[in-house]
Amino acid sequence: MAVAGPSLVPFTRIAEAIHSTNQSTLFSVLLIFELCIVLSGFFLVAVVLILLHRTQFVHINCYRIVANMAWHYILFGVVPRFFEVVYVFDYTLTWGGLGSRNVYSNGTLISGNAPISIRAQSPVFWSNIMRFYFVFVGAFTLPASAIERCCAAIYVNDYERNNRSFISALLLLIVECKAIFLTCASVLGFIHFLITVIVIGLENIVALFIILYCGRKNINFYKKSMSHCPKIRKDTIYSLSARYQNVQNIRVAKMLRKMFVASWICTFLLVCIYIAVIATKNTTLSHLNWELFDLVIAIYANIVPFVIVREIRAFRREVYKGLRQLGCTHFSFCLWSKGSMVSSQELTDTTTRDSSKEPAPHLENVMGVKLIHSNPQDETAAHFTQLENMWDPKEVYLLQ
Repeated sequence: MAVAGPSLVPFTRIAEAIHSTNQSTLFSVLLIFELCIVLSGFFLVAVVLILLHRTQFVHINCYRIVANMAWHYILFGVVPRFFEVVYVFDYTLTWGGLGSRNVYSNGTLISGNAPISIRAQSPVFWSNIMRFYFVFVGAFTLPASAIERCCAAIYVNDYERNNRSFISALLLLIVECKAIFLTCASVLGFIHFLITVIVIGLENIVALFIILYCGRKNINFYKKSMSHCPKIRKDTIYSLSARYQNVQNIRVAKMLRKMFVASWICTFLLVCIYIAVIATKNTTLSHLNWELFDLVIAIYANIVPFVIVREIRAFRREVYKGLRQLGCTHFSFCLWSKGSMVSSQELTDTTTRDSSKEPAPHLENVMGVKLIHSNPQDETAAHFTQLENMWDPKEVYLLQ
């Protein structure tokens, strides 16, 4: 997901469209709708951050990659776009195009083709840079997640106990460096838009093949581990920790596949819209295409946290508990399908256990906490009890 260098061209075109009596209603409605989508994405991302922190459900490396993307969206996606929308209305409606002094240089509206020293006079220029930086971070986050999941498949025997936090640190450093480089290249204009799209597309294609290969490898490991369940020994490679980590790998891989589908659809739409912007000579259509471009980015930012909450059963339970505490007992929410709804009895049991502060009969997370039982049979039973409470085991077989 990338575009050409940040400029004031989209801003000035939308501003002119709103200021036009023929288009003001249409583009005002589109901007307000986009602002609602942006705020909705902010809410969903905040929910994911809170749930990740409260449940400690995923591995620390996976948590860092997701949290990094979430914070980039809040700081470099939501805040700048909110400012731009407010700035557009200030420029066109409040002051009639004359109140935003930073948009002008010596009485002339700053052009997107003006030198950087001139464009830098406008705060919209800097907000565009921040948003492009966020877009590039988002474009490289899924490949980073794929590599982290590949490491989880390679080190499945002890990945739960040995965090190897250097993996996420190295991946995030690479993501940040590539995002900063492409942002600077977009500003200076020494890399063509097509080259940027090809680089990001190839990297995501490779990442998709990595996810598919690791997913098949994890399923084969799962089948072999289940076939050895009656004769599990402490010295076997199919230890409790390895089996637990392997099922988590399968679950996360399934979630990442859905994210890749959403990412490719979004990228395809952005490329088509950008080509339409360049090719069209109709002013109204050009204005509309620029606004659709930002709208697609805002919608995609809502899809990612929605998929995360929808795919992780522990997250669904936490959200459902929160809705019940708010009195939304009859609230119908599309995060839960008919086959994955958290039952009222299960929720009541969990709430009662939490309120009484009694120790749970199974683990609360997989962040290196060991199951301690007198014999391997009880240990295995507790493992699958925990698994059943956190995931829907039937979904594992859907991948086979």
